Parts: sequence; structure tokens; C-alpha cells
Amino acid sequence: MGRLDLAMKMVMKDLTVFTDTFNFCRINGSKIDPSRLREMDPSVYMVEALSGDVHSQTSDLAKRLVICGDESRTCALLLLENQAYVDLLMPLRCLYATALHLREEADIIRKRHKMAQDLKDTDAFLSGFSPIDRLPHVYMLILYAGNKPWNGPLRLSELFSEEDAGCGLYEADCRLNLISLVDLSAAEIARFNTNEMKVMATAIQLQDDPLQLLEVAQTNPAFVDLDAEMYNVVHLTSGFELPPPTHPKENDMKKDLTAVKEILRKEGAEEKSATIVANMLMKKCPLTMIEDYIQISRDKILQIAKANNIPIL
Repeated sequence: MGRLDLAMKMVMKDLTVFTDTFNFCRINGSKIDPSRLREMDPSVYMVEALSGDVHSQTSDLAKRLVICGDESRTCALLLLENQAYVDLLMPLRCLYATALHLREEADIIRKRHKMAQDLKDTDAFLSGFSPIDRLPHVYMLILYAGNKPWNGPLRLSELFSEEDAGCGLYEADCRLNLISLVDLSAAEIARFNTNEMKVMATAIQLQDDPLQLLEVAQTNPAFVDLDAEMYNVVHLTSGFELPPPTHPKENDMKKDLTAVKEILRKEGAEEKSATIVANMLMKKCPLTMIEDYIQISRDKILQIAKANNIPIL
């Protein structure tokens, strides 16, 4: 597990933040109440009876959504997968995880009937499953925190061969439940209820423009009173740590620029520096300011401008 995945997992352990990601996708209908979530093992295993082969799947986080007023009944399994890169087989991974979890839930029901010996009908006895038994829904959500738009398949059917597309046979499909943070609009980011999700999405979208990220951090209420885990996510996303937020009237951009310069000096991030310089040039920042605060030569600035087709006035 990468450092960003681990940092995001720590933030998502908060039930309110975890629930916020799933409620974001429930535009219509009732919202999930965090108090109805119960811990469950995010790993699932299945052993084939004949071969003895073990199949397993592990999600970053998993919760049970219980029926209101009945702790013994589960209506849904919520699986969260943090993703830092575009996995071109993600729909297949989701289908596989869903199948394993459903099989495990079915086995629990079968074991219960076996102990109770309450299945008298032949078909039900052989299946280990009665006509009134029901499996919980399995909802797997992909939280993509990569630095480029998601360009992978969104359905399992997109992975199938097109040669037999007109044969008319039924084919299984699996739609990807995806939140691509880098692709969200400002209005969509505002739909999140928790500051953690708003900050995470903002940091990912502005990771190549630290000056604007610093300015937003000083003025956006969502960045106030963030805990250490959330600051770690911002650091791993944008490449540097944000200074403590202040009120807008106390904002000192020159001080913020100095912080950026110091971080770049310590990390020696030449490639990151080039991205920052390009963004500053596009914002019409004076060359002297760039030289001073990024500690880069005039020739290097001109090279970056030429490489990015940015005219120098």
C-alpha cells in the first residue's frame, strides 16, 4: 500500500467521512446514517471444495449497514477502495470482490440452516438456501485520488471483445461506482458534507498550483481545524505541507511564497519546481519574483516558458 493510500485510509476510518463518500453518490433517496454502520473484516476468502485453492480479496475499508432496529440483519456491505492510479481492470476487480462477499454471505446462511436443520424442501436443502432468504447488497466504491483524469473503463462490458457484440447473447456487466476527485467540479465538491473530503478534492485538483492552494487554504473555511492525518494527505498530494491557516485579512502571500521556496529547497524537487514556475508564468508573475522565491535562474525560467509555449512579455 502506497503512502497516499495509507494516509487516505486513516482519514476514511472516521465513520462520518466514510459515510460522506457513499452519500455523495446517493443524489436521490435517503442518506446513510453513520450510526447504522458496523465494523466488518475487509478481507474475504473462499476455498474451493475440490481443489482446495484459496481465493481472497481485500478492500481498504468495509462496513456493514444494518437494518434499523435489528442488529442481526444486514441490508448492505459498503466496500471502499482508495485508488492512486487508473486501474484498467477495475470493473473486473469490483465484480470479483462482490462475488466473493456474496458467496461468503450465502455460506453464513447455509451454515445457519445446517445447524438448525430447518430446510425440508429438497431444492432448498440441496441449495442450503430457502426461498425467503435474501443476500445483502454489496456496494463497492472507488475513491480515485490520481493526478490525471480517470480514462479507464467504467463498466465491465467495456473490457469485452467487440467481435461478438451483435450476437445477442446476454453478458454480465458491472458498473464502476467511481468518485474521481480530480474530475469534480466546484459544485460537486461543495456537495460533500465533511471538510476532509472537500480539502482532499481541492488539494488534488491544485497539486500543480501550490500558490493557489496556499491562497485557498488561507481563505476557505474547510481548511480550518484540520487534524494531522488530513494535513498528511495534503502533503502527499501536493508535495508540501500547508502552513497553519489564518484569517483572510491576516494572509501574507509573501510569507507563503517563502514557505514554498524553503520546501522546494529542502526537497530538491526539480520537476515540481518546473511545474510551479510554469503556473506562475501563466499567472503573469514577474520574472524577478520567480527568481527570488523559487531560487531558479533567468535562463532556466525562459527554458520552462519555451517548453510550455508560454509567451514572456
